[in-house]
Amino acid sequence: MEIVEVVRRLRGPNGCPWNAKQTPRHLLQALKAEVTELEAAVDSGAIWQIDEELGDVLFNLVALVETYREKQLTDLDLIDQYISRKMRTRHPYVFDRMPDPGPEAAVDLWEKSKLKEAELRRNSQTGTCLGYLLHGVSHESRRDQDWLKER
Repeated sequence: MEIVEVVRRLRGPNGCPWNAKQTPRHLLQALKAEVTELEAAVDSGAIWQIDEELGDVLFNLVALVETYREKQLTDLDLIDQYISRKMRTRHPYVFDRMPDPGPEAAVDLWEKSKLKEAELRRNSQTGTCLGYLLHGVSHESRRDQDWLKER
């Protein structure tokens, strides 16, 4: 995504000194402010305003992820894999060819999945999304698992 390169350039050498010094705490505060502005835009129904505020939220979110990537703690690819797996696990009736359980049972499956995820995190060596991804992965190839372990 182009926004990732923009954020890296702003935070990098010869970038913007103000952007480079932003900490996770600063970016979180900015993200909260942008979400509030997004809420107002959604309430207004003005799509141009929604687009603008979604962009501001995305910028701050990517910048926040970058602060952790710079410290080699996580990155957007790992987060993407984590959330994708989590959503697939929580929606087996969509991704695993199981019958649609109906709305009430879907909520029950969601809650059971959340409990199982919490248990996996508690029992993983790292307690991180990497530990969750590496635990009991059946649909990822061995190559992908090796790549994750290198992180």
